[in-house]
Parts: sequence; C-alpha cells; structure tokens
Amino acid sequence: MRPYIELVEIGLKLHNLEEIKALLNNVLEDVDLVMKKGKLWIEEKETSTFMEMKQFITETTSHILNRCTSVTRHKTKELDVPALSVEQDTLNLQLTLKVKEMDSNFSLQSKKIKKLQQNLKDQQTIVERQEDTIEMLFNDFENENNAKFSETENKFNDRFQEIREEFMTELQAASSFISQQQTQWETFCLELKEKQEIDKIQDQKELDVHTKIEELFKKQKELSKKFENIIGKEDSQRKLFFKIRNLQMEFTRFREKEFYCENTGQSDVKCNDKCYHVIGQQDQQISDGGQDYLHEYLADCLRHPGHLDFIPVDTLGLEHLPEDLNDKDLYNLIKAVADLTVRVNVTMTSPHRPKFWPNTKIPYSLYNMRGSQQLRTGNGMVQNVNKILAKTCPCLKCQLSDNPKQYYWSVGFGTIASLVFDNIEASHTTCRFFYDTEYSPEIVLNVDDKNVYKSVENDLSFFYCSTCDEAFVDKLEKSLKQFLHLQQIVKTKYKKTLTENKLMFLVSHPHGCSKRICFGQWRDKYTTFFLTTRYTYLTSICSGCSGAPVYFLGDKRYYHSGSLNSGLGYSDFGGEKYHVFW
Repeated sequence: MRPYIELVEIGLKLHNLEEIKALLNNVLEDVDLVMKKGKLWIEEKETSTFMEMKQFITETTSHILNRCTSVTRHKTKELDVPALSVEQDTLNLQLTLKVKEMDSNFSLQSKKIKKLQQNLKDQQTIVERQEDTIEMLFNDFENENNAKFSETENKFNDRFQEIREEFMTELQAASSFISQQQTQWETFCLELKEKQEIDKIQDQKELDVHTKIEELFKKQKELSKKFENIIGKEDSQRKLFFKIRNLQMEFTRFREKEFYCENTGQSDVKCNDKCYHVIGQQDQQISDGGQDYLHEYLADCLRHPGHLDFIPVDTLGLEHLPEDLNDKDLYNLIKAVADLTVRVNVTMTSPHRPKFWPNTKIPYSLYNMRGSQQLRTGNGMVQNVNKILAKTCPCLKCQLSDNPKQYYWSVGFGTIASLVFDNIEASHTTCRFFYDTEYSPEIVLNVDDKNVYKSVENDLSFFYCSTCDEAFVDKLEKSLKQFLHLQQIVKTKYKKTLTENKLMFLVSHPHGCSKRICFGQWRDKYTTFFLTTRYTYLTSICSGCSGAPVYFLGDKRYYHSGSLNSGLGYSDFGGEKYHVFW
C-alpha cells in the first residue's frame, strides 16, 4: 500500500485538475453558445441587430479569455510554492508539465477562438455589405415610392380640389335651396296663420249655416209632409184622371157605330161581294202624355183589371197550353211568333185617312184625329229579312258616321193599315224589338217612309226598317227561320182539326207595355169572293193590341184589326195574295 502522504498529495493534484477541467468545460460551453447564436444571426433566425450581436461576441470572447488567463495565473502560482520535499517537487514538476500541456491546449483554443473571431469579422463584413445593399435598395425603393407618392399626392390634391369645388357648388345650391325653403316656410306660416284666422271665421259661418240648415230641415220636413199630402192628392187625381180617361175611351167605343151583315146573324144588312161582315172599333193605345203615361193606362185598365189572362212572354211554359194540345212544336211556334212581334209607335195621324171604310158609311178608324201628333201604340211582325249589298246603310248611326257601312239589311214588317196608314205616318213610326220585359234593352229602328204598301180594303200594311247590326239580324233570321219551319209543321199537323179545337193565340204589347200572350178560341170565319178570310174570336183584348199577330191552329197567321162591343175580336182579311211577303 502507498504511503498516505503520497496519496493525499496526488489526490490534491488530481482535484486541482478536476477544477481546471470544470472551468475549461464552462469556457467551452460559453464558446459553443456564442458560436451558435452567431450562426443563428447569420441565418437570420436571430432578431438582434448587427451592433448588438457584434458587442455580444466581443464581450463574451473577452470574458472567456480573462477566465482562461485567471485560471493559468492562479494555478501557476500554486505550482511556484516551494516543495516541502522531493516528492513534492516531483509532483509540482508533473503538475507544471500538465499545466503547460493545458496552456498548449488553451493556445489551441485561443487560436480557434481567434479563427472564430475572424469568421465573425468576415461575417460582419458580409452583413455590413448586405446592410449597404439593403440600404441602397431601400433608398431606391424610398425614392421610387416618394416619386409615386408625390404623383399620387398631386392627383389626390387635384381630385380633392375638384371634389371641394363640386361640394362648394352643391353647398351653395343647398344653401340657396334652404334659403328658398326658409322663405317658403315663412310664407307658409303666414298663410297658415291667415288660414287659421279664415278657418275660425269659416267655422263660425259653418256653425251659423248649420243652425240655418237645421231650421231649413225642420221647414223641409213640414214642406215634405205638405208635399206628400199634395202628391197623395195628385196621385189620387192622376188615377182618377186615367180612370176617367179610360171610361171616356170605353164610352166612346160603345158609342162608335158598328157594322154587321146578315151573315153574322146580328142584322138584316145584305151581304155582297165586297162585304166586311163585321166592323168595330180600333184597339190602339192613344196616350195624352206620350210613353210616360203608358204604364198608368196599364195599371188603370177597365177592360181587364190586373191583366191576369195576359201571360208575360218570359214566363210562358208548356203548362199554359190546353192539356190536349201540350205540343212542343206548338210551344216553340208561339215563342218564335213572340220573338218576331214588335211594338209599333206612331206619333202622326195622316191627314189623308178616308172618312169611311171603302164602300160603306162606317167611319174609318181615327178619321177625327187627322193631323194629330198624339202617340198611338200597336204591334207588327217581322216577315222577311234581306241583305242589300253595294249601297250605303241608311240607318241613323251610319248617317252620322264618317265611314258608313256599304251594306245593310232591310227588315220587312206586316201590320194593319188602320195603324200605319201611309208614308206620312211611316215617317213618324218606330219599332221596338224584343220588348219581352220592362228590363229588356231598348232596341228601336225607324221605319223607312219610302216603301210603304197598304190595302185599306183588307186592312193590311207593309213597311221596312234598315239596320247594319249583324248580331241583331242573326237573331231575327234565326227566329224567322224557325217560325217558317214550325208554321208548316203545325199547320199540317192540325189542319184537319181546325174547326174542332178552334185554338188561337195573340201576341201583343197591351197599352204599349211589355209583350204578353193571350189564348182563346175563334168563333166565325168569313170569306169574300176573292178568297180573303176574316176570323172573329174570343180572347183577352186591350188597348194597344191593334196589329198584333193572331195565329189560328191549323191555319196561318193574321193581324188583329179591331174588336166589337160584344167582346169579340176580329182579324184583317188575310187573303193569300196579300201574303206575298210571308
């Protein structure tokens, strides 16, 4: 075993070496830290500035060198202590050698550090060059940007100046507008104040007027009561007037002279070839007040109060026909006749009417009214419709038009001569179509006074109207076609039973009002030598029935000519040669 003292001394030496090693390791760690941070800065991963990094490396290097120098000096002094013994000297020598070795290592480290410092300087030079390059680029960029900024600034200033001028212009306009508005507002306030004052005055006036109106209302109520009393009296007087007028007309009818020949069994007057067999009174509605009085005559009728046997055409049904004659063809024929029946208004009585019926001393109808313009109403029936081409339409609408139609339809009618006597009366005659109810549209045509054909002996008259209304004509032609077709069918069907059932019907406008249908039976049939025929019949007849189409089942259509005091009606002489228009 080695001596204790030797072991202790060697141990101390080794301990010193351990301390030196630890110090050197710390120095190497600091060197590595500095190099690592320097490389990071070169790679631009370190945010320090160039001056900060340069100062950091210099200070750290100096600190490391000072530490190394301090260790060398300290350990060298320890080696210079005199040896207590030979062994100590030997140990010191060895230690000195070790220290020299360490100094040699330190020199190598110093060289490395110097080399590192040189690298740092080179890197610093590169950085400085880069800084110069960056600064030069930055200066160029700054100069370019300054030029662009200056240009932009100039443009901005120019635009700003333009906007400023526009704004100032608008501001001046707005200021002017506000000034005008202010003036208008002040004017409005003055006007409003004046209006409020006027309104106060007006309110007071309205209050006064309201008071006066209330007083007037009270007076009006009093006057209304008085007026109602007067109206009531006038209505009573009006009704009394129409009753008296109707009584006068009926009384006149009964006073009129009637004619019967010996064939009727009513007299011993001899019958001849031109005998009329019966002549009674006309059944025209004569109105003192024009069309306005027609409904009054209807309401106060004495012959048939309420007109219960007069069937409105719009309510006609199969149930109105006799049970044994409940025939659809007959029903449709009646409807067709009704569609073709028109109301005839005449406002002039011809001065050329004869005093007597031909070959008699019986006064002719309305001879004493010659020249009168009183309204007379009766009936007629459409007999034909013909289209006229290449001629200007003579209707009133086309006469007033700048572009009249160059075609029209001529509508032919038949009625009795005692209703429309000649062209003078025709020029004051109108026909109303489809007057089925009081709410029917008013379709009226004027009669053409140039084409009037009549037979006073047979009490027949034919005339025409003109129209260019195609829809209206289509409706007429459809009804006329149906009438002509059904008339032949019904005549053939009931010809053999003519004298058995004796059914007849009459379509008229009683008192000039809406269309009605009456059923009855014929009594006698009179024929002259020239084969003309007159029927007498019993049915409901009123004023306004003159000229109404009368149809005898199994025969053909005639026109109602007049009535007798006995209540019988009689037709025109409907000879075949006078039916050329049918």
